[in-house]
Amino acid sequence: MSSPRAAQARVDFRVLVSVKARFQEAAAYETGGDLSAFLVAAALERADRVLAQHEVLHLDEATRARFYAAMRAPTTPSELLRQLVNEDDPRFKLTE
Repeated sequence: MSSPRAAQARVDFRVLVSVKARFQEAAAYETGGDLSAFLVAAALERADRVLAQHEVLHLDEATRARFYAAMRAPTTPSELLRQLVNEDDPRFKLTE
């Protein structure tokens, strides 16, 4: 019985012959010529950078300090929040 393999999907795209040749040249240096491994590694590295730009919030020191101060500051529920939270509903409980 063979070992289970991770689910795989195929990615197909066409490029200029000159572009493929450049990929192959780089793959020869980086992966010993394994073009698929080279392209997957390069694409994953780029994907990680792009996603990090959209998922990670970078704050300067002054903004970070104000943010944490606001998070630590004690608050009290507004009257509108009190109206929105029905204390008879067991799913919600307003605590102070």
